[in-house]
Amino acid sequence: MLVRSFCGRAFVMKAVRADFQNYRLHSLRLLSTQTQDLPKAPQPPGLMKRYEDWLESNFPKYYHRVHRVIVDGSKSTLKDIRLYWNVRKDMRNGRPISALNKEELEVLIQCPNEMVHMFWLVVLLQIPLVGDVLIIAIIFLPRLILTRHFWTPDQREEFWSYTIKERQGRHYRPVAQALQEHSIQSPLTYEDLSRLAVNTDPLPDPRSLSFLEKYHLCRAYGILPTFGCIDRLERRTIAIQAHDLIIAKENLDDVNAAELHKYMHLRQLAFWGKSDSEMRESIRRWLNFSTGGKANAPLTLLMYAPILLGGIKEEKPNSVG
Repeated sequence: MLVRSFCGRAFVMKAVRADFQNYRLHSLRLLSTQTQDLPKAPQPPGLMKRYEDWLESNFPKYYHRVHRVIVDGSKSTLKDIRLYWNVRKDMRNGRPISALNKEELEVLIQCPNEMVHMFWLVVLLQIPLVGDVLIIAIIFLPRLILTRHFWTPDQREEFWSYTIKERQGRHYRPVAQALQEHSIQSPLTYEDLSRLAVNTDPLPDPRSLSFLEKYHLCRAYGILPTFGCIDRLERRTIAIQAHDLIIAKENLDDVNAAELHKYMHLRQLAFWGKSDSEMRESIRRWLNFSTGGKANAPLTLLMYAPILLGGIKEEKPNSVG
């Protein structure tokens, strides 16, 4: 029994490593192959297809639970990275952020942190002993090891809500206390935020905060607290505001639950325990504050808004994988 269990775990570890390596080679071939206009004769199944057919026939549970997640997640990751670099190149060449579509804005908001995450994952997977440990962690701790590309819709809802709870517990209080020194008490309502948008004089410039307060403000959005983190937060906020202008034109009643969770997570708005209709109402109130006035809400206020809405939290999330 122990031998069979050990062999099973050994197979899974080798198969996961093979999945990442096979897909990496497959992706490089796709990127390096130029499309041809001339019709081609049907080609026999390639190595990747034969490998998948063999895997599905001999290990169907592994194929559907692990292999497809790795392959589909890798494809989604590669697609987003390519789109992100194309968007960045276009913006360097003068394309305004207002010209980006919703998908491009979502990639611009989410990809920077995810690329750092995936870079270190790929590097560490190449180290024999460390890679073996990570392969086990990929299966049992997907929230910590993988990105949203590899998660199911249910996992995204669970992991995103956990992340927001964790950030509220760790990072909101120091920033909220800094704002209290400027006579801004939290939590505020959306109506309070709309009134504050008319006169932002009490709000401190994020660049004037202490190092520790800047650290917590950036970490509240998952931004690495390195040099220039406030500039990155400002660019993220500009992208969020552009995203607000796009979804303000949507009929939110037609938006499904998975999209609603994404909209709430992008804005760091609490959504756990809320029905779809309650999430739609939260998003409508956010959009009315962000874009519904005579002018769009000031960037400084938008940076602080999730913290002002959440106030000082002591809630600690239950641990999840």
